[in-house]
Amino acid sequence: MPAVPLDCTLNHYLCPPDMPVASFLDLAATHGFTGIALTVRSLTECPARQLAPMLRARGLSVSSVNSAGYFFFEAGQAHEQAARNEWLLAQAAELGNTALNVIVGGSMALDLHEARQRAIEHLHGFAAKARARGVRLLIEPFHPILNRTKSPLTTITECIELCTAIPGLLLNLDLFHSWWDPSIDWAVSAGAAHVGVLQICDVHCAPDTGLPVRVPLGEGILPWERYVTMFRNAQPARPVELELFIDRMPGRDATVLTRQSAALIAGLRSA
Repeated sequence: MPAVPLDCTLNHYLCPPDMPVASFLDLAATHGFTGIALTVRSLTECPARQLAPMLRARGLSVSSVNSAGYFFFEAGQAHEQAARNEWLLAQAAELGNTALNVIVGGSMALDLHEARQRAIEHLHGFAAKARARGVRLLIEPFHPILNRTKSPLTTITECIELCTAIPGLLLNLDLFHSWWDPSIDWAVSAGAAHVGVLQICDVHCAPDTGLPVRVPLGEGILPWERYVTMFRNAQPARPVELELFIDRMPGRDATVLTRQSAALIAGLRSA
């Protein structure tokens, strides 16, 4: 019997290195996920032109493509990243009806004010390229501890201001990075018009360091069920996406995690 649709998509970051893309699509569909999120690895293995009919055959959508940006690289690395960004734009454009996630990157050399300004300048330029290709972009605020490596854009408020200022830009609201933000309740309810994707997980604070760790649903401290319910009520057409990284969970089985996660998400209907 087919699984009951979950109104949730499954990010390819949960896919083990030895699992082909086709098998990952089957895993998602078998457990009721209505779509997937793509990564550079998945699109390298199975480019958009090859992937599109595979998605249609399984009735799967694509909630996001992850991730372009990283605008602070220098020299040869910057050239390689620029080429990757162009390739990701082309892949997203060919898929259609999805959005390309942008992680602006960070700088160890610039102060945070200057890094923010540089990031915003790059984002405006990249958004213009995306509009020319008909591709929607998602901007992801990161936990402040990553402001030097991943992004100096750390708060929901500043990213929503960018969404207002830059046509075609929406928020990728990842619970792992924004659970601490006082604006999160507002963002998943009244502010949800600016949220293009809600990425869900649970968060555990490591006892030895106190630092947050991304963990499977039900294994941490987050009221993730509440956020999902609020977001679905506010924006029922926008995707909820489960994002877990198999390479950061040694010893865990992706198939078991998918099945357990699907059961917890399905349980929201009867809660």
